[in-house]
Amino acid sequence: TINGKADEKLLGSMLPASVGTHSETNNIDEDEIIQKVCAIVCDVLKVPNKTINPDVSFFDLGCDSLNFVILTLQASKILLPEHLHDTFLASANLDKIIKNPTSRQLAMCIKEILGP
Repeated sequence: TINGKADEKLLGSMLPASVGTHSETNNIDEDEIIQKVCAIVCDVLKVPNKTINPDVSFFDLGCDSLNFVILTLQASKILLPEHLHDTFLASANLDKIIKNPTSRQLAMCIKEILGP
């Protein structure tokens, strides 16, 4: 928006239908979560080929600090139930993602919050 805030409606509309929602995430394995996170990363960072290596740093893909926050929040919003958003953002998981900013690490942290 003009105020510098993320337009959640616009961001949500930018994601492909293949990304899915948090209600579908509880029953999928880690590889599927990684694929969904990669799709979110591609959309937020506008990666043209829509295929990325899940072990490549977000910053090597052209991410800046604002995009890092946006993609982390989008992944949380899309892949986690609402009652787990604060748990995810307040947990040590966020520190893990900052130290290793990859789709795989973000997916592993989301899966950890979801539990078995």
